[in-house]
Amino acid sequence: MARMRMVKADKIPICRLIEENTDSQASAMMQAELLKKKYLKGEKLEDQLKERLKKTDPQAYHMLCEIDKQQDQVIADVLYYSEYIRKINYLSNKLLKRFDVQGERREAHDSYRNYLFGLFG
Repeated sequence: MARMRMVKADKIPICRLIEENTDSQASAMMQAELLKKKYLKGEKLEDQLKERLKKTDPQAYHMLCEIDKQQDQVIADVLYYSEYIRKINYLSNKLLKRFDVQGERREAHDSYRNYLFGLFG
């Protein structure tokens, strides 16, 4: 694993880093949800096709099972890395939290204050 070194970042706008991290978290979540919806829809049709092929064409059934296994692994990998992106960006925001001079925001409707961290996870 790579070593980390401390760097001083005086001129980086922290709120931009937090915004980018939050956008990454949201994008990863949306990607995972969309993939799950499409995946589950296709899985139902695939299962019906497997049942038909199992009875009528066992060779085609085994080929479809092999393709399905590979596709399921790809889907699982994408979902894993989507969650990983969400986690590392959440942890990054957690590290940046000490720079929030206003402290934790408790009221979501409190619009007259400018807090860097409005979400709790």
